[in-house]
Amino acid sequence: LEALKYDAEAILLLTDGAPTDALPQDILRRVTAENAGRAEIHAVAIGEYNAQPELILFLQALARLNRGAFVGVDK
Repeated sequence: LEALKYDAEAILLLTDGAPTDALPQDILRRVTAENAGRAEIHAVAIGEYNAQPELILFLQALARLNRGAFVGVDK
């Protein structure tokens, strides 16, 4: 949500873990509503993300709902 305060064409989210501050569906709903299609939101999972299927599903949905792409980078 902080990144959406700037007039950016694209936002890149890097993470190694699933969200913990709210339910994933609530985050998806809020971020997508606040973004309103303005910025592409791309998501990159780093580390051992394959052990966290909920993280993959969350990041794929975040990117898809906000005109972005999801990429996973494992060691």
